[in-house]
Amino acid sequence: MSFHFSFLMFGFWGLAYMAICYLYIKDRAHPGILMPLFAGSFNFAWELNAIAVSPGFYALILWAALDIIILIYNIAWIEKISLKIIYIVLTVVVTVVLFHVFRLWNGLVFSAFIIDVLISTEYLLVFRQISPHGKLPIASLRLLGDFFAWCRYNYLPVVFWLGIVVLLMDAVYLILSVKERNTVIRNK
Repeated sequence: MSFHFSFLMFGFWGLAYMAICYLYIKDRAHPGILMPLFAGSFNFAWELNAIAVSPGFYALILWAALDIIILIYNIAWIEKISLKIIYIVLTVVVTVVLFHVFRLWNGLVFSAFIIDVLISTEYLLVFRQISPHGKLPIASLRLLGDFFAWCRYNYLPVVFWLGIVVLLMDAVYLILSVKERNTVIRNK
């Protein structure tokens, strides 16, 4: 059963990353970001470290490639050079910190859920800054990916509770996205 949850988790997260990249490339006329800045940095750092401890796992390589596209877009979106440099340095620092966290018992799993709490929090905090043209599909795919990750790893008590927090925040983000879309449709 855990294999099925892993497959669905990797599939939905992969689709979310692909949707973000596709929308970045397709809809350049719509300014804004589809993945918050810290989330992009955390994701990329996590993928690099996950590849290092799980070599040959091709989903991680695909995710890292998609994260590179997201990082490039996020860097391009930042207007000031000094903030671009800070963002790149932050990404390097997070990568180094995660390198050490991954060496702890279940560091890969625990760090994924801790980062997921931070990512879901950031999505809510910058809701208005996220470009509206991709919010709903990305919110749906993230929620499904997070749900199946929680199903896969909820036997670990810390992951159980972190996962509940993530799923609640993802659900709130999805509801806000639906409300925003409905408002846009009504106003047309």
